[in-house]
Amino acid sequence: MSLISTRPLKMILALSLILTLARCPGGDSSDSSAALLGLLGGGGSGENAASLPKCTSALCLNGNVSGLISGASLVIANGAKTYTLPENGSFGLNAQTGDNYTITVQTQPTTLRCIVTNGTGTVGAVSVNNVVVTCPMAYKNNLVWNRCSHGQQWNAEAGDCTGTGNSGNGYGILKVQYCSTNDNACNDADAAGEIGVNGHLNGNGSSSLYNACNSLNLNGGLYGRTTWRVPWKDELKSIVKCSNAKSTPLPDGEFCNLQYLVPQIDAALFPNTAHTAPNSYGYWSASSSTAGISVWFTSFAHGTTTTDSQGVPKTSANQNVRCVSTGP
Repeated sequence: MSLISTRPLKMILALSLILTLARCPGGDSSDSSAALLGLLGGGGSGENAASLPKCTSALCLNGNVSGLISGASLVIANGAKTYTLPENGSFGLNAQTGDNYTITVQTQPTTLRCIVTNGTGTVGAVSVNNVVVTCPMAYKNNLVWNRCSHGQQWNAEAGDCTGTGNSGNGYGILKVQYCSTNDNACNDADAAGEIGVNGHLNGNGSSSLYNACNSLNLNGGLYGRTTWRVPWKDELKSIVKCSNAKSTPLPDGEFCNLQYLVPQIDAALFPNTAHTAPNSYGYWSASSSTAGISVWFTSFAHGTTTTDSQGVPKTSANQNVRCVSTGP
């Protein structure tokens, strides 16, 4: 911990800014005052806030932010004012009776995508207490990932995937089948540059896997996105993170290690990922193998990406899926 105060430096910077504004035509003393308060206080409106904003007026716009991971922050806006949310928890914005408010995400975290619910309205005679800012999506390599597996629901209070079910059933996780027939009925014949791949799911045939992600595009789309789909092999294995710090992405068929005490994925970014029985630890990709009768999937128990029979009516042929959307 540093014992050197930065307050003298802030005062010098604030005074310098005031003098600069005073020399400028049309300089407003209120701008100078705001700058001084911002530099000396280190909080409030703007992106330099070190803690969650707190309401100091009689009426407030109160809300909660969830789903942020360590080191992540976002900036929300209400009209021309911006506020930094550097951590999970409760926040409050000053308001007055009759104020129209529209709270939006102005700057997203680097590795997350966040949304606002109950963020629009008019302030009445009492404070607004139901604004929700939450981050149900992860962002990596220009892809937006659902942080929850198919069947799970995002818990906007806890900031994880425990919105339904319990630990015994993987919080509602649902396994699906790649195709109802053991052939190429559900996929095309375009490898699209992926090694060891025959083709990808294309919506033909009977595929509960395809439907699991495509259904998220209905009614305006999950979280306002309408490009949800099953990830390709190389996309899926890009989110493997070895607990033994082994470099990723791994070559096809290679393991992080032979243990599965913890999921081989960033558990903060992708909470409640299935990696042990009975909830299955395999996650389908959209990529069928060269033979056309097997499919690439990733095990987050071992971190390996391998193949399995498609369409065979047995439990092992039903796997999990984590849907992905085109970024940003």
